[in-house]
Amino acid sequence: MYQTKKIASLLIFFGIIIFAFLLRTPTFNLPHFRGDEHHYISLAFKLETQGIDGYNLRGVDIYSAKGYPELLTIVPAKDKGHILKGLEQIGVTYYDEPLHHMPWGFPAALIISHKIFARNEPYRMLTANDMEIIKQNPPGVGLRNFRFPKEIVNQQFYALFLPLFFSLATIALIYFIVMNLYNDKWVAFTAMFLMAISPIDLLTSQKIWADEQTLFFAVLAIFLYILSVKKNISLLAFLAGISCGISTITKQNGGAIAGLAIILWHIVSNADNLFKKETCLKTIFDKKLILFFLGTFLSAGYWFYKVIKIYGEPLYRPRQENLLESAKIGWFKIVQSRPKYLYLVGIPYQNPLFLLAYISPIWLYLNKKLFKSHCMPVLWLAGAFYLASKFFTGEHRYMITAYPAFAMLSAFVSNRMRLWIDNFMGYKTGTVLFFSILIFSIFWSVPMAYETLYHVGALILKPF
Repeated sequence: MYQTKKIASLLIFFGIIIFAFLLRTPTFNLPHFRGDEHHYISLAFKLETQGIDGYNLRGVDIYSAKGYPELLTIVPAKDKGHILKGLEQIGVTYYDEPLHHMPWGFPAALIISHKIFARNEPYRMLTANDMEIIKQNPPGVGLRNFRFPKEIVNQQFYALFLPLFFSLATIALIYFIVMNLYNDKWVAFTAMFLMAISPIDLLTSQKIWADEQTLFFAVLAIFLYILSVKKNISLLAFLAGISCGISTITKQNGGAIAGLAIILWHIVSNADNLFKKETCLKTIFDKKLILFFLGTFLSAGYWFYKVIKIYGEPLYRPRQENLLESAKIGWFKIVQSRPKYLYLVGIPYQNPLFLLAYISPIWLYLNKKLFKSHCMPVLWLAGAFYLASKFFTGEHRYMITAYPAFAMLSAFVSNRMRLWIDNFMGYKTGTVLFFSILIFSIFWSVPMAYETLYHVGALILKPF
């Protein structure tokens, strides 16, 4: 019986991973030239050829290949280059900076991937001619049926591999976090599934963006720290810090959310010791927490040293006066006009079961035995909302590091509700209702991502 259950669990685990992969396969036949995608590839090119001192968008030209106008190649420019000139034409000048404001973690990963999958080839990406899209597909369909020539379709695989891999790896990590917190496979598989169909994760995993990489290393940091506490292995806390640092130098919001979650968890789960004279200092200067900070500093410190050296502040963000008036594209006005409650309402709108995460703190009082485990994802989510309130961006993907917490808490609550309905009404009513809602969620959530992807968008504008 045990062996049968183990095989069934493996089949479900890999079944969800395969399902998630299949939902993300459109990326291989989509153009990847908009919404900062070409910026990241250009930054990888500059980082490889000029090092950290040349880490910016200056001096980059992009040319179409002879015979294949869809195939674009990155080459050095003698002046400021096509990218900065193109941005200036639409009234955006703040990208012309000596050190690019987005950290180098993702471009560095692109360099490694390029050396593995596109050795001795230039940095390339694919675009699509708008007239060609219209010719091949009726209005409203966009890129759904678009296909690149088979001779060039794999030229951007080196870049597509990274966000796809990190997305699937994160979904797998969620299983192990849940099992260490709740030891409940039903909750673990549900959380994996909810993450697999999340519209924002479907979007970011099919864009050459840094979001999936920062998400993976943030989740890995939390997982390793949980293990370090559970198994009392200090080295794991140090490795958690290394992972948090990598997340930070990929995209700072990821490392910030993970770091805050770990700090809050340490404080809340050790609250009794903090208020005792004999254990207060030992709790504050906890060995694992110190090793976590040390690991974070070692992996992220050099980037912040360079930023401070050039800009005089560690959290530098470029500024452009009158950007909303000077920019000739609607992007900035759309983002700025989105309401402050965008995440609070928009995330559960796109992922219906995520709404259950908001009532999950109740179980901190209903089940004291689960307090230490359950408070981790609760604090993870609370910390993410706190940071979002302080640094609102108007883009859902900046909250993606909170999505695993949403998925875990929603899975936990839905499982409790399923069991209660089963016991109250009988006939596995709760289980049937549960699976019905999961199926509904697929048809509700997945099309939102595809609609944006197939129209080369960067924002899911539902509900606002």
